Amino acid sequence: MTSHGGRRVPAALVVGFLGSGKTTLLRRIASRPGGHRLLFLVNEFSAADVDGRIVRMDGGEVIELPGGSIFCRCLVSAFVSALQRLADLASERTVDGLVIEASGMADPRVTRELLQETGLDARYELRRIVAVADARRLVRLSRTLPVLRSQIEAADLVLLNKCDLATPVEVEAAERWIREVRPDADVRRCVRAETDADLLATPPAVPEVRGTLASCRDPAFDAIEFSPADDINLEALAAALRLCAPALLRLKGFVRCGGRPLLVQWDGETFSAEPAPGAPVAPLAAVVRGGTADSVRRQLEAVLRPAAT
Repeated sequence: MTSHGGRRVPAALVVGFLGSGKTTLLRRIASRPGGHRLLFLVNEFSAADVDGRIVRMDGGEVIELPGGSIFCRCLVSAFVSALQRLADLASERTVDGLVIEASGMADPRVTRELLQETGLDARYELRRIVAVADARRLVRLSRTLPVLRSQIEAADLVLLNKCDLATPVEVEAAERWIREVRPDADVRRCVRAETDADLLATPPAVPEVRGTLASCRDPAFDAIEFSPADDINLEALAAALRLCAPALLRLKGFVRCGGRPLLVQWDGETFSAEPAPGAPVAPLAAVVRGGTADSVRRQLEAVLRPAAT
């Protein structure tokens, strides 16, 4: 699969709603010993790039495109330019492929058409579109967020993730819904996005779906950022996040607690914190339901930026 000269670069697109486990999947790929030599293009809805920093800490070579969706009109030109630069880079060295992580709100059904219209299909071979889905929340969120259906419709491989956190009923219902939306998809249940699937393998022929570029701003979502204090109380942060549900769909970034750098994440239901040695100084990025940004900001800033005493 090595690309050099005039060969097309194998590429995989990873999609999935906020908190489904896309970045965990990329971290696994980036840290695999003796694996493929890959480039990563990471797209985030928030202007604060957190995912790119995380993947880079695990050894991945990353280009970031924050501040929207690569499949919306406001960012598509930058996406095309980045793909052109990466193709040039791949032609100069031994590269096995490109993995693209789209933002959680991305509708990827326009991907193949976009590559064709820009002539990038001559430089890339899109091998797979991989959707990562949260087994606990997929069916419930799909009732109010149509982008989840769009992501599954576009995918040939679906990783039904967080099966350890879901009930058997939730897992069965999620898989049944996926197979109704995309009957020919390869569906694999997993925990913490662990899979032996090769994202750059050529899958069996699957029907293509078509879509259109989104408008520049989706009123259903807002992005906000926080610059946390030098030391925060994790218990207080976790409690504040729960109070912000269901308006707060996602929060992630780096904080310090007791002098230790931590990667903290909220996926809409669950809070986690893990050691992050060498973590960069960067804002926390959050995504909320449209119209709730001010109220969420007030609640979280009371914990993240407590008033001086």
